[in-house]
Amino acid sequence: MNETKVSVFLPTYARFKSGHLERAIQSVLAQSWSNFELLVIDDGSIDGTAEYVERCASSDPRVKHIRLEKNTGLPAYALAKGFAHANGQYLAWMFDDCELRPTHLQNLMKALLENPVWGMVYARAELNLSGEKNHDLGAPFDAARLASGDNFIPNVCVVLPRSTIERVGWYDPHVLLKRLCDWDLWHRISQVYEVGFVDEVLATEYGFGLVGSLGRASDLERDLVMRYAATMRNERLMPNELSYEDGFRRDLGFDLNNDEASRLELSFFGHAFSTLDVPRAVDFARRLAAIDVLHGDIRRFARQQGAPATSDAELLFVASKGYAQWRLARNAEAIIDCELRVRHLLDVADQRMALIEIQQGEIKAVREEVMTVRESEQQLVEHLRIYRDAADQRMELLHAARQEVDSSRALADQREGQLQVFQQELEDLKEYASNRQAEIVELRQRCYKYRYNDGFNLIADGEIPTTAIVRQVLTRLVGAAEVHTSVGQQFDAKTLAARATIFSRAFDPALARLPRLIRRAGGRYALYLDDNFWECDATPELQAFFAAPSRLHALDEFVRHATVVVVNSGFLAERMRRRFPALNISVVPAHFDFSLIADEPPAAITSDAPLRVGYAGTTRGAAFDAAVEAIRRLLAKYPGRIEFEFIGFVPEALRDLDGVTVIDGHADYGQFLELKQARRWHVGLAPLLSSPFAQAKTNNKYREYGALGIAGIYSNVEPYASSVDNGVDGLLVDDSVDAWFGAIERLLLDREACVRMGRRARMQVRERHDVDRVAAMWNETLSAAQLRAIEDRWFIRIQFAWLLWRGRQRVRVKGHADFVRQHGWVAFVRHVAHRATSRKVD
Repeated sequence: MNETKVSVFLPTYARFKSGHLERAIQSVLAQSWSNFELLVIDDGSIDGTAEYVERCASSDPRVKHIRLEKNTGLPAYALAKGFAHANGQYLAWMFDDCELRPTHLQNLMKALLENPVWGMVYARAELNLSGEKNHDLGAPFDAARLASGDNFIPNVCVVLPRSTIERVGWYDPHVLLKRLCDWDLWHRISQVYEVGFVDEVLATEYGFGLVGSLGRASDLERDLVMRYAATMRNERLMPNELSYEDGFRRDLGFDLNNDEASRLELSFFGHAFSTLDVPRAVDFARRLAAIDVLHGDIRRFARQQGAPATSDAELLFVASKGYAQWRLARNAEAIIDCELRVRHLLDVADQRMALIEIQQGEIKAVREEVMTVRESEQQLVEHLRIYRDAADQRMELLHAARQEVDSSRALADQREGQLQVFQQELEDLKEYASNRQAEIVELRQRCYKYRYNDGFNLIADGEIPTTAIVRQVLTRLVGAAEVHTSVGQQFDAKTLAARATIFSRAFDPALARLPRLIRRAGGRYALYLDDNFWECDATPELQAFFAAPSRLHALDEFVRHATVVVVNSGFLAERMRRRFPALNISVVPAHFDFSLIADEPPAAITSDAPLRVGYAGTTRGAAFDAAVEAIRRLLAKYPGRIEFEFIGFVPEALRDLDGVTVIDGHADYGQFLELKQARRWHVGLAPLLSSPFAQAKTNNKYREYGALGIAGIYSNVEPYASSVDNGVDGLLVDDSVDAWFGAIERLLLDREACVRMGRRARMQVRERHDVDRVAAMWNETLSAAQLRAIEDRWFIRIQFAWLLWRGRQRVRVKGHADFVRQHGWVAFVRHVAHRATSRKVD
């Protein structure tokens, strides 16, 4: 900080013999801020000042002596002469009747450097009154007070950047501002910059009442000063451009009447006379005579002398006498004004004394009341003593409790530090585990590829979500390039001979004899099923489709001859074992791919925000009946505190209610999950019918809600009954309005339980249903089944081609027979003829 140089200006005149100048200089040289220069500007002193300052400069290079050979009496002009020798980035002021505290520059510079927007900074000063009680000078900055002419800023406690002077200009050396040139500069700076204040006494002033001080020796034409200070002068007050003549400028920027012009000339004359500038005083005397200020005195002087007063000495004598009379008249006016003020104060004092007598009577009456109150007070004191004893006991208990609290806080701070360390270690372990997990996945795939060297055939009934699910798991085992997908009948015997085969949903009547052929050809295949097709109660169209005897026969054939059947539901496995007692069934949980969602915490819940409840999926029909009525009641009971959102399906009874929002879904599963996560639900609904078909499905809603950290409310049927730990990672409810209402209301009122269930569900889904974990279970199942491809021989290829052709013909004949049964032979003949005609046209 001390690298910044400060230039300290000290103007002086005839203060050496009194000892004031030596005290001032030594207090500057003793500053704790060492990087400064002291510029002593001697305004023509003849009392030994010059010799003393030269001795100081020769012994301390920080002191510079600038001497004006003739006394100007204008401190602003003298300081401007010193500015040309200043090298500091910052400027400070010192005066020969002042003394600085050792930390003066240190404290002011610290404040100024910390606040670069300030144009200047000042502090308080102590006014020494020679034996009387000292007073502080200075107050917090008040722009309006300063503009009114009240100079509350001690000039000895000011520091400002050199750039401020380069913009605002220097002190104005005009005679009118001789006593107030510092106030004028502070006022001009405050109109451009912010002004800072340090609330600390940093200097002492001894000049009050000293002989020769400006406050005692100079006139103050206040009305002219205030008008002149209001004019714009910054550009012509640059310190290097000021001259002594600027102190006697008659163009003040406004017009003067005769009285004002006379007073201005008298001020000029008084200054020249006091500084013994005889030529200039004579010139001003002539101007006073020219404007009729001295004509009467000149005529009287001429009559007394018997000759006209024309010499310079005579003019100077008359002018000095007139100036002295003017000063005496001004002083007399001030004394009269002071006497009037004293008389006014005495009148006010008499009025106050009368009021005091009245108040004394009132005080006597109050004292009597006080005596009565004191008697009551003694009784209260006794009660207070009792209460105080009790309070002391309570304070002792409170002190002990505070000590326990302090100990607990210290322990908590220690635990907080340990927790931060543990959190950092946990983040490092997560990163390490993530890297190891990627390596494990890669190693697993290498092992799987070695085991299933040729990959898999995946033969499905269509390119549907179920197909994508099985393909994703198999891809985890052998990689995407080794999973060869065929849809419908788009495969041949060569495909089956190339690698082991997994069928997904096989109920094509044309392929009903394929399982037997595969077994005869030495093949072993797996079958994946995700629905109870034998007991379908979905839409009428789906029921008719799956209930067709030819499809059920084909499905039964694929099930009977499969080496292993993979399902995701224990309920479906149990239903199939009843139908196929000797069947090898493996129950593998359905998986969830966490890479499809962002790794972010679940939605936060605040007590004042509404609870967001959502559902996303297809039509659920009667499964939603009880939940619909419960939702209507909740919206009526808690308006504004709960919101419901539906993606895709919404019950018609809820569509137009306030508090219900409907959002379009996405066909792409990844985009669907992104949308669901973006909605930031707190609670998810999962109603399901209690039917053999519905209960055989996978726990899809549980996996999705849990992975997103959403607390789910599920029907108390399979597959949710065996997946959800009721009250821990979700809620199970019976199919009634009260059950659904109570479960949703519970999570609405107990927000902490809602957050806790969502977090627990997320942990459970990651532990049970992560895609890599499920892929490992598939590997165990397929490894135990020892799948293999069929033998690649010519007669097997012929049998396969004959099987496909015969199966297609049977399907075609079966379709014709069904058409004749429904519409008759005549309609059938017309239908065949129409198709034949259509082919000819084509």
